[in-house]
Amino acid sequence: MRYLITLLFASLSLQLYAQEAKQRLAPIPVELMVGDDGYFFMISLNRPISPGSKFGFFTQLSYLIDHKKEVPNSINTEAMGTYTLDENFNLAAGTRLNSFTGFKPLLAVSYNIFNKNIGLFIQPSIEIHKDGFFEFFGFFEWHPNYGKKINPFFRLQLLSDFDDEHIYSYHLWRVGIKYKNLAFGPAANFRYLGPEGNDKHNYGVFLRLSL
Repeated sequence: MRYLITLLFASLSLQLYAQEAKQRLAPIPVELMVGDDGYFFMISLNRPISPGSKFGFFTQLSYLIDHKKEVPNSINTEAMGTYTLDENFNLAAGTRLNSFTGFKPLLAVSYNIFNKNIGLFIQPSIEIHKDGFFEFFGFFEWHPNYGKKINPFFRLQLLSDFDDEHIYSYHLWRVGIKYKNLAFGPAANFRYLGPEGNDKHNYGVFLRLSL
């Protein structure tokens, strides 16, 4: 039942953003990475329900399929309702579902800047659970438009989960070029597991499409 609630919440968010995209209000970025360690899929959305509304959704879904059959695939998704305090700050409440900690409710605050050249999103959050932990999530994206058909593209995404000690973290690097609504190039994912930070890497190429 808990999994169903989260998936329904995420599905509703995607439907709302798809409607906005058709109205040319909010393109939806979808990314696929093919690496030496596995396949990685990600979608991340942060937009109001409708233009001018203080209420919105933040939805992020990532899915890793490991090349090694004995290693289980991993999923991480957040589905959150947001309320805009001003142009850059938001409050959020919702749920997280991932392969490491299961289903947990969340409270968060966020700061964001989005324009035609950059995207910046910073969100600290806390799980509402007796054994819940703190999380820091953020990304920076640079996609300038120099008036040419092909432009540079860069993105760095970070996440860290911790309580009294480190639980899980990652950083994702993307460097490439952008042509219209398509970006592609080299990619690298780094994951760190447990208190000792045992690391796993995934090197490859990415393809990012804004629908």
